Amino acid sequence: MANNFKKKPKAANPGGYRRASIGGMVFLRIFLGGFFLFSAAAKLLLPADATAPPTSAMHLSVEPFTSELKNDTAPDGRFITDNVWPTYARFLQKTVHPNARVFAWLIIGGETLAGLLLLIGLCTRVAAFFAVLLCANYLLATMHISSVSLAASAGFLAMSIAVLIAGPGFALGFDYFFAPKSSPGS
Repeated sequence: MANNFKKKPKAANPGGYRRASIGGMVFLRIFLGGFFLFSAAAKLLLPADATAPPTSAMHLSVEPFTSELKNDTAPDGRFITDNVWPTYARFLQKTVHPNARVFAWLIIGGETLAGLLLLIGLCTRVAAFFAVLLCANYLLATMHISSVSLAASAGFLAMSIAVLIAGPGFALGFDYFFAPKSSPGS
């Protein structure tokens, strides 16, 4: 009797798609880490007077970002005027505006910590969770300003969610060294 069962052909590159997707997620993780670190550094290096000519001496200060945050969350600020989420606008006005210095430090510290952890692949899912929180707040605060800010904030939120779900810190990251090792035979 003839064998009617044919063997399935082997895939040309078994595991190749998995390696490519891991590589893509590692790139995304490193890109997001660099973005958050750059964003935090830019906030710390804002000039105190935007109209003054640039100087060679750079000063790290949270004060220019604090005043910018305070202006943007004021009743006539750009984060409040025409905001499509009245509850979020009220939160910005009643909570963030009076505590702008605290929130400035929280934003800069959160961006720095999330960026550094994502960049080196340590506690990747925790860092991605905080990146999601930061990006969601950026989206809610700026989505009404322009379609560019909406697209950028939504894109970074989607990237952060992808990294949160995938947790690519095990490839080219320090999460690999802290992962539980499975013993043979278990």
